This record gives sequence, C-alpha cells and structure tokens, in this order.
Amino acid sequence: MIEKYYKKSFDALERMRETIEITNTKCNDLIPTDVAKLQVLNKKLMMYEKHMATEAKEQVARIKEKIADRDNLINGFECEVEISFFIGKYDPDYEENEDNIIITMTNTILDDNWEWGLDDGLNHGMEGWDAPVHNFFQCSTFHGLYDHTQLDWNEILRIEDIEFSVTTKACHDIV
Repeated sequence: MIEKYYKKSFDALERMRETIEITNTKCNDLIPTDVAKLQVLNKKLMMYEKHMATEAKEQVARIKEKIADRDNLINGFECEVEISFFIGKYDPDYEENEDNIIITMTNTILDDNWEWGLDDGLNHGMEGWDAPVHNFFQCSTFHGLYDHTQLDWNEILRIEDIEFSVTTKACHDIV
C-alpha cells in the first residue's frame, strides 16, 4: 500500500514534468520575486514545523508513559512525521479528481532528541554560498525540499498547499 502511494506521487510528478519545461534552474538564476515566494514558503514551513514538533512531542510523551508501565509489553516507539506538498488548483497540471501531490517527505523520530530537525531553531541554509536563496534563515523542511529531493526550484515554486500527519507506533518485544 505504501509503495503504491509513493508510486502514485512519483507518477504525478513525472506527468507534471512532461507538461512544463524543466530548466534545472540554479539558485543563482532565481529572480527576486521567486526568492520572495521561497521565503514565504520557508516561513509557512517554519509554522508547520512548530505544529508538527508539538504534536510529535505530545505523542512521544504519551507512549513513554506506556513504556514506563511494566505491566505492558511496550518497550519502544517509532514516531513518523509525514508532510505532503501539493500544486494549487490554478496550476496547469491540477486535476480535480487527483491528489496533485508534488512530493511527500517523511521524517522518522526514533527517540526524543529534538536538537536537530523539526523546529530545532537552527539555520539549515547553506551558509557561505553566494546565492540569493541562501541569504535567509531556513528551517529543516525547506532545506530538505531543495537538498534532499530531486525537485527543481521551479517545481518547489509550484507548491501551494501543505498537509502533515504525525503517527506514533508502539514497539513490542515478546520473548
């Protein structure tokens, strides 16, 4: 099921790539209005990261209470944060009865170390690079979009909607 979900997302991205000219825009080639739009996206993602981190921390705290209870078999957890990026309804590739996902990113949290990643307060930009897109503070998710996916800047600029989910699963050891 998961493979099918991701496959569908990649198929949609391939379909989108067929209908627009992908020029592999370099960050130095972005015009000021594009950089401004990316800054707005980054700020939106920073807000989402706060909500995702809060939700994840609450779920992890609840599962840790269950782990502390010696009467159950729970001995660990896995917390998964999934964030999906969508084209908007005015995009030429938008299809009414499709999911219109550009990409879905997943962040798995195996412990409650919050010093790196979601809402960590660190600048994840490529400091020292002489490019307009690197001249502002960047959250982890924004950095992940351009550095850990195969998205071109033009594809990132098409993002209109964002959804996220946080899921925590208990791990059981039966000896």
